[in-house]
Amino acid sequence: MRTGSRTKTDDSYVYIKHLGTVGVYASVRVVGMEGKNYTGMNGNGSYVSVPLGQGYKITNYVAESFPTDYRNGKYKNIYLGLSPATHSSTTIYGWWSPDSI
Repeated sequence: MRTGSRTKTDDSYVYIKHLGTVGVYASVRVVGMEGKNYTGMNGNGSYVSVPLGQGYKITNYVAESFPTDYRNGKYKNIYLGLSPATHSSTTIYGWWSPDSI
């Protein structure tokens, strides 16, 4: 599953706060780069575990990886890929920001 996309305005962390009932894994994804190796996080698209009920900063290199394109308005829209830590039916909810708060 995924979030809707949002515009990233700087080279800061992505911030997420997950308020669901089970753990979740998140990955920063870049609109326009789907199906390619690059996804914006640590250069390899890995998922990170997001703690329940806590604010969490996700390292990403969206602005740094495409500096010229980024300055010209390309690859600024990002979204989160999300995967629950359980295979049971669950609800994932909370909030996130494309830039650190």
